[in-house]
Amino acid sequence: MSTNHKKNSLPANEEIQQHKKQFSERAERVISGIERVGAKETVTDKLELIRNELMLFKDKHIAYTIIQQLIKDEFDLVVSDFTLRKFCQNELGFPKRSQSNNTVSEKTQQDAQLHKKHDQEDPFDVFDRPIDEPKIASNFDAKSALSNSTDFD
Repeated sequence: MSTNHKKNSLPANEEIQQHKKQFSERAERVISGIERVGAKETVTDKLELIRNELMLFKDKHIAYTIIQQLIKDEFDLVVSDFTLRKFCQNELGFPKRSQSNNTVSEKTQQDAQLHKKHDQEDPFDVFDRPIDEPKIASNFDAKSALSNSTDFD
């Protein structure tokens, strides 16, 4: 409403009648998600406007930094790498790094084996190893070892 009203005054019936069509059209835009009321506009909202253009990059293995630069150049929209990646993966179904890399590299396998071997040889992990008892000589006599007599003459 463009006219200023006092705090407690109500708009005239004619004024309400004039705005009904405009209200209905705007309500449809809000309901469909085209327009947001009272909410702060975010970068994600702007990315939503170019979702079809972003879909061109899906499964093309283009770095997000390149897409980010293209968006900045063409739309003058600065978007962080994190926000772009999150939007593309969560909203557009771009593959996540773990999904696109199903095979483990040979280096990763070697590292895993090295860590496993190291874990098995951990000198501080005494509770998971059998106790190594020193070998006792076959001629050892416990009784004489415990006697009080010493023959150091």
